[in-house]
This record gives sequence, C-alpha cells and structure tokens, in this order.
Amino acid sequence: MSCPHVAIAHLTPPSAFTEVHKEECTQCFDSQDSENGIDVCLSCFNAGCNDPIRHHAQTHFLKTQHPIVLNIQRVALDKPKRADDGTPPPQKISKLAIVPENEEEKYEHLTKVKCYACDGAEVERTADNLPAIIDSVLASLTYNKQSEIKAWEQEIVPCDHTRNLVQSESRKLESQSLAHCTRCDFNQNLWLCLVCGNLGCGRQQFGSDLGGNGHGLQHFEETGHAVSCKLGTITPEGTAGVGRLDLSIISSKHINTQCGLRSDVFCYSCNDEHSDPYLAQHLANWGIEVASQQKTERSMAELQLEQNLRFDFSMTLEDGKQLESLFGSGYTGLRNLGNRYLSLAEDHALTCPADSASCLQCQLSKLADGLYSGRYSSPKEPIDSTSSPSQDGVQPAMFKALVGKGHPEFSTMRQQDAYEFFQHFIKIVEQKERASGEDPTRVFQFQLEQRLQCTSCRKVRYQKQVSKDVQVMVPARIKTRTEGEANESGEGKKEVEYEEVSFEECLDTFIAEELMDDYLCPNCLEKTTAVK
Repeated sequence: MSCPHVAIAHLTPPSAFTEVHKEECTQCFDSQDSENGIDVCLSCFNAGCNDPIRHHAQTHFLKTQHPIVLNIQRVALDKPKRADDGTPPPQKISKLAIVPENEEEKYEHLTKVKCYACDGAEVERTADNLPAIIDSVLASLTYNKQSEIKAWEQEIVPCDHTRNLVQSESRKLESQSLAHCTRCDFNQNLWLCLVCGNLGCGRQQFGSDLGGNGHGLQHFEETGHAVSCKLGTITPEGTAGVGRLDLSIISSKHINTQCGLRSDVFCYSCNDEHSDPYLAQHLANWGIEVASQQKTERSMAELQLEQNLRFDFSMTLEDGKQLESLFGSGYTGLRNLGNRYLSLAEDHALTCPADSASCLQCQLSKLADGLYSGRYSSPKEPIDSTSSPSQDGVQPAMFKALVGKGHPEFSTMRQQDAYEFFQHFIKIVEQKERASGEDPTRVFQFQLEQRLQCTSCRKVRYQKQVSKDVQVMVPARIKTRTEGEANESGEGKKEVEYEEVSFEECLDTFIAEELMDDYLCPNCLEKTTAVK
C-alpha cells in the first residue's frame, strides 16, 4: 500500500559511521532468526523485536513516533544435496587449509517495510527513496560487528623504505596495465610496485577466499623493489601518514565505499605492513589520483580480523569430553562475550531519555531478561547423530561495548581479567546511581577489621575498612598417590594432579595470622614487628 508517512518521515540512508542495529533487538536478545524477525527503524536505525508480549518495536514507535521500519527475518536454507545425475563430485582436497563458511549460502534474508502509524501495515518498498535506504541498511555493518572491530586497532607506522622511497621516471599507467597481474591473468589481490610501477598478484591468503600466485613477492626477489601498494584499498582518506588504523568500517560481506581505510602498503624488506607518509605523491607518479579512488577490496587487516572474529572455542573438559548442555530458565549461556521485572523494564523503555543501546539500565535489563527468561536456552538441533543438543545462548555485545567504552583495556579485544572487569563495572554502576541514592552495589559492601599487635609492647591497634571484595589465595598441593593407584593409572601417565581445595580453607588462609615487618608502633614510636 502507499503510505503518506514515508514522505513525512524524511528518511535518509545511514552513513558509514551510523550505528545500525539490525542484528538483534536493543532491549532483548530476539534477532533476525526469531519467528517474526526484527524491525529496524528507518529513522534512527534502532532494532526492536516483534514478540507479542514484549513488542519492543511498538514500544520504540510509541516513544519516538518513528513510524517506518524494515522487518528483517533470516531463514536457514536447506543444505543442497548432490543429485545422482552424473555430476562430478567436488574437487579432492589436496592442500591443508582453513576454509571459511559463506554465510550468504547458508541463509536467506526476507525483508518488508511496515508503518506503525498505519497499524503495522506493509508499505510499498519502492516508494520515495526507500530502495536506496533498504540497500544501505542491508549492506551496512551490524552494531555488534562494529563494536568488535572498533576494539581491534593496529598501529601502522612508516619504515625507512617508505620514508626514503626512490621512484623510477614518472609515467601514467594505462587502465589495461592495471587490470591484471603482469605475469598471470589474476585480477584480484593486485599489488603495485611503488618503485617501478610493476603490477603483481599477492600471496594466497589461507583461511580466506583471496587467492594469488605470489608474483609481487617474486618481483621483489628479482629486483629488490621493496614497497608495494594494494590496488582496491586506495581511498582519499588513506593518504595520511603515521596514525591509527580505524577498523570501524570493515565488513566481511559488504565493502563500504563511502569511507575508506588507509591503503595497504607492504614492505617486503621488513616483511610487514607499513604506512607511507607520501602515498599520494608516490601514486601520482604513476598517474593514479587518490581523490578519485574508491575502496573495492578487503585490506590485510580486514582479512586478519575476519579470521579472529570467526575463531570459536570448544566447551570441553580436561578428559576431552564435551560439556553437557543445560536448558531452560536460569541456564542460558553467554556466547563468545519474573513478570514483575519485565514490567519494570518496559516502563523504563518508554521513559528512558537515551538510546537503548547506550543506556546502562536498558542493557542490564536486557542481559538479566536474556539470562533468566529461558527463551534463549532452547535445545538446538544437533549437527549430526554424534553431536549432543546445544544452545545458542546470548552474546551481550552491546553491554560489553557500553561498559568498556573509553576504558584503555575493556574497550579493546585484548585478553582481560574478570576480577578487574567486575571492579570496573561496579565503579560504573556507583557513578550512575550516586545521584539517585539507590546504589545496588551496596549489597556487595562489607567491613574488614584488621587487628595489629606489636610484639614489643603487646599493644593492639584496630583498623576498619569498607570493601566490596577480597582476594584469597588458593593453595596448590600436588596430590600424592598410593602405590596401588599409581600402578592402576599406568606408569606412562605423567600428568600432575592437585588436591581439592575447599572455599572454607581459602578463607581460613585469608584470616590466618601473619608476621608483619617494619611496623611503626604508635606506642613504641619505632619500627618493630607486629602480628596481623
């Protein structure tokens, strides 16, 4: 149907830096895989679920009066079976390589435009500028992927070879000279020698679909020309010198040409990626105007990040057995990251002045609901007869991005300490709730009393301190086995086993007496020892 609200809404496509929530609801963990998909607001690109009870998309409309949404539903495709029609079998694998899965071949995305001002009626998707907006939303990077990639920053600096590059006599390279490798017909992963203008294909990138015959490297080995630039990664924004490589626009499936990365510049002598502070001048020597270039290929950083983000850890025990999956309320797992409660969350969603993705209370409500509702811990169909049922769990990417925002460690994808993250989280909640006077972190507070007795005058001093945590030592005692147990386990087994340690023993160790040196006794007025 034609809808007058499309023109009234003044919709515009998202830019390269717009946060587009299209993967999951910002207030619960319903996603494109849910029964009714999710609705992406085409005004502010918030995502809301279509669940008949929670109806967060409807809640968002009542709060913002943004009527036009794009409903996205992802449907798994049946695995194609090879018919017995004489078709030859797939090529035999002759090389050991990690082959990434192609998501586009596994799923189909069903989309439709709706208007909440018209009671959720479907809108003609060709109206006004809707086609361009729909294409931009589908091609944009998801918020979760954006948050992950923003946390990966690679420091790219010049080297002596890029700073002191001496080029051959300038000439304009013809378009046909830049079409494929000079030694083969490969037309992707092409590297331009900034010294002489030779074009050679790169090395094959294992773990990705990017191929190559290594003729760029061969050119360096024959000529000693070390510095090359990857065609397809050159953009006007990529001419800067030393600085950080911003990876916030990377997409494994869609290359956004509105905003580019620094061009890939590789030094074969250093065998590493470097920046070129004079890249624009060096490219102009071969007739390439940076201002007219657009990004058409993935950079080396993008290819590396795709592999890092695909990496998964198996849930296995020490004996190699798979962990048993549990399902239902209270048994929802966190993925690689009563009715009264839900009612309170809905009330806050209507009155929250901030965007749901940037509101701590909204994200805490979302995480608690996801973990305790049981909706996201349903048994998942096993891959094969040998696999046990599993669950998807929830991935609190928005929560992690919000809590870690601005922190030098927790805003990155580096390995982090859970204890330090808990302390940081408690501090943030304290700051947020200080004005309200209802700080929920007070439930963690307790008072530690320290007793110090001077060994000289036997006087006792007490110190009290309010704390939210204690660090206890866990003793590591190697388990001694009897002769019978050693024979039963086998002589060849050399694994070290440790004794079990109870939590009570750890607490007893924490409060046990210890001798403290260099204690300045206020009674003796000199340094002595004390029993703590």
